[in-house]
Amino acid sequence: MKLYNLFEEVIFEGLITESVISSEQINAAINGEFANNGRKFIRRYNVHYNDGTDEGSGWRQIEVYAYGKSSTGNDVIRIYQGFGDSKRKPREPHGWKLFRLDKITGWEPTNAKSWAPVDNDYDANKMKTQGDGSMSQTFNYVDFSETQNVNNVEEI
Repeated sequence: MKLYNLFEEVIFEGLITESVISSEQINAAINGEFANNGRKFIRRYNVHYNDGTDEGSGWRQIEVYAYGKSSTGNDVIRIYQGFGDSKRKPREPHGWKLFRLDKITGWEPTNAKSWAPVDNDYDANKMKTQGDGSMSQTFNYVDFSETQNVNNVEEI
């Protein structure tokens, strides 16, 4: 049985043809989590993106920064890809990209966290006022300036 579990992902990877991600999961990724010190962080995710071609489909590690609608009416996310497969830049896969949700066929949270934007190109204030230029509508975006009140609890 262990051998089957080991190869289960490989066996079924090619069979997934529809999106496995929901708007609730995307919003949770964008809204992030708060550490014990009240600081916000977002998680990195391993995603399988299936663009319908052999060279463009595969696993990537990403951070999700915005969620919205493309100009063609598709649900999309603005991501920063740290590494993984890439059709356009196979030798340098990192960078800002726009992913259609209906092409994401695998979604796995990792333990890796980001406490600030990956580079200076991301501006939450600009996202709030102008949205993402590649989206006709922006539903949600990351704002690292958010904090959570931490109550000091007296230990007994």
